[in-house]
Amino acid sequence: TSPELNIRAALDLEAESIKTTFARHTVVVYELVTNADGQWYRIGDGRYVSAAYVAPFSAPAPEKTYEGRWIDVNLSSFYAIAYDGDTPVYSAIITAGRGDRTPLGVFNVFYRVRSEIMDSATVGIPKGDPEYYYLENVEYTQYFLDGGYAVHGNYWTDPADFGAFSSNGCIGLMNPDAAWFWDFLSEGSVVSIHY
Repeated sequence: TSPELNIRAALDLEAESIKTTFARHTVVVYELVTNADGQWYRIGDGRYVSAAYVAPFSAPAPEKTYEGRWIDVNLSSFYAIAYDGDTPVYSAIITAGRGDRTPLGVFNVFYRVRSEIMDSATVGIPKGDPEYYYLENVEYTQYFLDGGYAVHGNYWTDPADFGAFSSNGCIGLMNPDAAWFWDFLSEGSVVSIHY
């Protein structure tokens, strides 16, 4: 609920800040701990956030559910929600395509590349064009539509800037989230994208 939130190494507002998370980014809560400084959520081993700045997350309802493992990408809320059947199991904040560049519809993962080079010349944006890009080491790339559309890791966007339209059409995830989706999905998995 705060623009930035420090993840602390101990249950103390003066404890070392080991990382920062940002508004609308989801965290997994393992337990609630109370001490003299108030209530804290343990979000990992030696990782705590003040409960005063964290609100429960409810996955926005998908338009339709599918069998097996699939993802619902909601461009209104900027979340990708992993489902097993009709049960949500994981959520992540995303980036999506500027100017309606992210296609809407129901697709299937048809090709996966663990570490990819993305060159816009391969999708018709030549070198020298203001929108040209060449990105090495794009992790956990899962293509769902011809023309270079994929769900993948995005290391070049500041984490604070996720939850917005900033890509050329792909669904961008922070690398830890992209790794989770890589392990969860497989070729043939449904990717449903809508507002």
